[in-house]
Amino acid sequence: MDLEPIPEAPTAEYLRAPRRVPPFTNRESRYPRDSPLGQLEDRLIEMFRENQRRQEELQRFRENRDSGRGDGSGGSH
Repeated sequence: MDLEPIPEAPTAEYLRAPRRVPPFTNRESRYPRDSPLGQLEDRLIEMFRENQRRQEELQRFRENRDSGRGDGSGGSH
């Protein structure tokens, strides 16, 4: 009975390392645009970009909130 070699398990450091989806800069795809997978890919790219915009807006909001407004006044309208 032949046993297959056990693949090396990932280290704990590897598993804990942050993962980042590479930014979508151009239209490189394996799928035709008019196929279901191509349409799904387009939608995922759109969602990814929208999420990045929201994250950037949230970061700017936090930076503005935290810069010079920590006096407890709560702001004024």
